[in-house]
Amino acid sequence: MTVICAGAFSNVGNLISEKEDLVDAGFIEELAGRINVYIPMAKLTREEMLRILEKKSTKFIGNIFTVCSALNEKIVLSNEEMYEIVSKCEESAFGVRHLDDLVYEKLIDKIYEIMEKNDVDM
Repeated sequence: MTVICAGAFSNVGNLISEKEDLVDAGFIEELAGRINVYIPMAKLTREEMLRILEKKSTKFIGNIFTVCSALNEKIVLSNEEMYEIVSKCEESAFGVRHLDDLVYEKLIDKIYEIMEKNDVDM
C-alpha cells in the first residue's frame, strides 16, 4: 500500500522530521507508520507567484477572465496590483493559497460593474 499525503503548509519541514512528529500532529499511528519518505517542498518565490497571476493559473482567476472575455469585457490587473497581491501572499501564513481571495477582493467591484453593465445576474 502506498500512502501519499500532500498539502501546502508553511514551515511544516521544521515541524515534522520523523514519524513520531506526525503522530503528535494528529496522524493515526498506523498511517504515520506507512509514510516512508517525507519530502518538503520549497516555498514559491515572488516571481513564481507573479507568473501564476499573469497566466491566470488558478481555477478562480481563470474563470473570472473567461466570463469577462465571453461578455467582450476586459478585466486587467496592473503590475502594481499584482505586486501588491503577491506581497500580501508573502506576508500571510497561507502563501499562494491566498491568491484567489486577494484577487477576488481586488476585482470584486470591477466584476459587479461588468455584470451589471451586461445585465448578468450573480
